[in-house]
Amino acid sequence: MVRYTPPCRGPYEWSEKPSGWLRFVDCVPVTYNIPNDFQMFTQEFRRQPCSTWIVKPTSRSQGRCIFLINRITQLKRWIKERKEADEAEGLPASTFVVSNYVANPLLIGGKKFDLRLYVLVTSFKPLVAYLHEQGFARFCATPYVANALKDDNLCSHLTNVALQKGEDAYNEVHGGNWSLANLCLFVQGRYGAVCADGLMQSIEFTIYHSLRAMESVMFNDRHCFELYGYDILIDYCLRPHLIEVNSSPSLSTTTLSDRLLKEEVLADVLSIIFPPSFPSPCAMPYWEYRLRMDLTTALQTGFHFLQLGS
Repeated sequence: MVRYTPPCRGPYEWSEKPSGWLRFVDCVPVTYNIPNDFQMFTQEFRRQPCSTWIVKPTSRSQGRCIFLINRITQLKRWIKERKEADEAEGLPASTFVVSNYVANPLLIGGKKFDLRLYVLVTSFKPLVAYLHEQGFARFCATPYVANALKDDNLCSHLTNVALQKGEDAYNEVHGGNWSLANLCLFVQGRYGAVCADGLMQSIEFTIYHSLRAMESVMFNDRHCFELYGYDILIDYCLRPHLIEVNSSPSLSTTTLSDRLLKEEVLADVLSIIFPPSFPSPCAMPYWEYRLRMDLTTALQTGFHFLQLGS
């Protein structure tokens, strides 16, 4: 999980947009780095008393040590306990992020879900990124209960497979997943084709501008590429919310459909990054090929080029 920078008033937030236009700031929950931003978080919490926040350690994965709070005393107590545990084990102080919890998710069958999407970046300067068509929706195994914030109710809030596999209602055949294509068909059937197309455009907008936001601070090695796993939550207004951007996303599989999907993603990554005639000495060098969108977009893969206006 990447660490979010403290919230700031950037050009996307302040720019005047016609009614109905999407701003990037609307797609990213307010997030603070703790303990560095604790005072800022306290001020924000006082402006939204009893609001729900999600706490995520920066050094964990698979949903471990994630919890929800709606009182500032809960966070203070956890910080104190975590500090004492780190000191006892001789470890450096733990850091974690606190994000405003999206409490109005779109539900299907009464269950919460999020999207895992795969984005390939071959360059940040200039930005060259591709979104794969084979994403999937991850569903909670238990019905969503908005006010159930205790640890034993987290499986109705968190979609992580490692957590869901422990639930009695977990389906080992399909793993509680829908393909992105099936989700789009559902949205189209319930809300119409215009809304389904608008949702995908909003998701691509969010992904593109998240990469643009990192563009100036990322080390741009012309010999490298990165496959990112984007976690997107959709609210009941069909607005996407960027939850996490995972570097080196898990490619382990739990079902046959999961394995086939990830095999296709990996095969398409290799198709994009290997220049024609590779490994022949006469092949175009990667540092040049990675910027040749005219060649990469002509390939028959599940990736399509992300650009402003897409």
